Amino acid sequence: MPFGWRCERSLPKRPVVIRAVHERSIVLALCVAAACRVFLFSAAFPYFNNVDEPAHFDLVMKYWHGEMPRRGVERFSREAIQFIVLYGSPEYFSNPGSPAGVPGWRDPNMRHPEVFSLAVASFQEGLDNYEAGAFPVYYAMAGSWFALGRALGLRGGQLLYWIRFLNAVVMVGLVWLSYWIARTLVPDDRLERLGVPFLVAFFPQDVFYSINSDVVTPLLFALAFFALLHIVLADASLVLHGLAGLAVSAAFLTKFSNMAVLGLLAVVVLAKVASLRRRGALRSYLPRLGALLAAGVLPGAAWLVRNRLVLGDFSGAAEKIAFVHWTVKPVAQWWHHPIFSPTGLAYFLGELTRTFWRGEFVWHLKPIASSAADLFYQRRPQTGRPINELLRSRRVCPPAGRLIRGLRLRRFLGPLPCKPVLRGGTARRWGAGAVRAPLPRRLGSCAFLGEAAHRPPRRRVSHRGRNHLV
Repeated sequence: MPFGWRCERSLPKRPVVIRAVHERSIVLALCVAAACRVFLFSAAFPYFNNVDEPAHFDLVMKYWHGEMPRRGVERFSREAIQFIVLYGSPEYFSNPGSPAGVPGWRDPNMRHPEVFSLAVASFQEGLDNYEAGAFPVYYAMAGSWFALGRALGLRGGQLLYWIRFLNAVVMVGLVWLSYWIARTLVPDDRLERLGVPFLVAFFPQDVFYSINSDVVTPLLFALAFFALLHIVLADASLVLHGLAGLAVSAAFLTKFSNMAVLGLLAVVVLAKVASLRRRGALRSYLPRLGALLAAGVLPGAAWLVRNRLVLGDFSGAAEKIAFVHWTVKPVAQWWHHPIFSPTGLAYFLGELTRTFWRGEFVWHLKPIASSAADLFYQRRPQTGRPINELLRSRRVCPPAGRLIRGLRLRRFLGPLPCKPVLRGGTARRWGAGAVRAPLPRRLGSCAFLGEAAHRPPRRRVSHRGRNHLV
């Protein structure tokens, strides 16, 4: 062979390997990027936006004072009204081109105590907080965060933005937790392990730039999901069972619509009982299951009873429903709703898809949105694939497959893979009727995030003639 020539077959290429320490560094960088994004946009948007931010702020102030609302709809507190008068920006609700005025802190008339007191009294007389019956976890957290800001010396409008900056801390926890969930479910696929935190870090939902109880819902639900996942995949300790139950209770007590986490708890308990009965270890495991159920059910049940005694109904929303003039129609009239028509259903799903991704902020009564981005989110194919495609993947951890088989869901989800084994870069599995064709890698390994991208594995033949999975 002449000098300077080279043969590609004599120089084998090695696959790029991302070590665990580098992988965690990437996730840490994603946490920093997500925190910076939430911090900047939370500081950029003025107060108070159109997504019920004044009502949520009023509840934060009341919980900071230790005042738990005793009615489903009640007046705003005077202190919250003072913040709204001084720092509320009129651009959200004013028409384009119309004189919107200036915030109170820039109005020289508000420096006179008589004028300021009159404005506060007029606002307080005309505003009712219909979110007063909301569940308490977020408002207790934000009220404690508000107290910390005061202890650090923050005052006035600084405290308003300090409450929003709690969202950056929540986002960091959500990104980090999503990585560990993906690592537990798909330990052999780096694309999914890193793709899920990438998706979470840059999820373009503007609720994270606001004071809103929806901010902590993803974090608490993911925390409950992660803890229950460890319980169902292994025999966890009594302490972990108690903490998992508390995470379930915290997620439920954030918002009544989070009751789906109780269904997840029920599924995990039933699956664990079935697994323990097959092994004959149910009796010795009962204290841990009891701790899980007690911590996961009793706090929420106590709050529901409190709502029934104080507010008149379990959800605490009866007064709000009456305040906004909602009525329950007879069953025979349900089918008259436009959502049961093709046009109405298409409109509903289109709006839901767009606002799910970008949120509902408006500016001069117009949505803060890009038509091109809305079209991408609405028309994008292969969004929200069923969970069975993940469960059929050979990269799902073996205990998860055993869990689904134990629940006898194979006839609904289709045949599940047997134990996956990776040896020498080649993926193999045992079992009757095993299909050798590789399945695409799924980025959305967490069911609540859906699928964002996928790519099929490629095979090449190295200089030794072996098959390696790249």
